[in-house]
Amino acid sequence: SVNGMISDIEETVSGVKKIASGALTCVESNEVVSDAMSSLSAISQENAASSETTGANVQELSTTVSDLADSAKGLKEIAEQLNEEMAFFK
Repeated sequence: SVNGMISDIEETVSGVKKIASGALTCVESNEVVSDAMSSLSAISQENAASSETTGANVQELSTTVSDLADSAKGLKEIAEQLNEEMAFFK
């Protein structure tokens, strides 16, 4: 009976070692997943910053195009006035 108990204790020790090894694997895997999540978070933040910059650039371009359209309208009015004045000399 003592031999049986010693055998059971040895099996328990072996089982605890396997559990400890599995726990270590879980900890290492957790570190890998945590690193990956941190990398994804950093990439996401960079993408958000790039999107914000792109949005600002598009807004600026829209303003520039609007200003250009206003200038073109003014130039058209000047050209029409010049044509009217040139008609006097024809």
